[in-house]
Amino acid sequence: MANKLSHLKLNIEGMVCTGCETIIENKLKKLEGIADVKADYVRKTVTISYDHELLQVKKIIYVIEKLDYKVIDNSETNIKNNPSKSKTAETIKQLPGIIIIVIALYMIISNINSFNFIPKVNQSMGYGVLFIVGLLTSFHCIAMCGGINISQCASYQTGASESKLRASMLYNLGRVIAYTIIGGIVGGIG
Repeated sequence: MANKLSHLKLNIEGMVCTGCETIIENKLKKLEGIADVKADYVRKTVTISYDHELLQVKKIIYVIEKLDYKVIDNSETNIKNNPSKSKTAETIKQLPGIIIIVIALYMIISNINSFNFIPKVNQSMGYGVLFIVGLLTSFHCIAMCGGINISQCASYQTGASESKLRASMLYNLGRVIAYTIIGGIVGGIG
């Protein structure tokens, strides 16, 4: 089969983490005719060795795009040759809009006193109110800590549940220790 192998390098838009690499690699490895797949989210590429008699490039692209990633045409030389330059230019174009939105939100929040309905946490509060405050603040954990934890665990190959469990346990242990130390410092300051 080695003499039948073709090699393909595709530029992919939408890969943001090692989890994206794992998703693409695992899905492509299931295709008949794939010998090797290596995704690289930093370079935004997928390198594939495949048997061209068993598998067509269109099928490979179809599978990748079905995962909600976009295969970029290699003729787009400005993205292929210098992706960091095009991203920097795009970020610079978005910067004035972001600044305007932040200033507008600040002005709206500072001029509206409607946020006074949120009770301040103190010692005389009952457990029910503290429970509700805890529920409201848990969105931080869901959005930030959960996302970081998933991204760390998704980098391990599927099927190795011990590796995922170990990564999750180490992440949560580090998080608890860090929050305890920071809480102790802030509590000590007052």
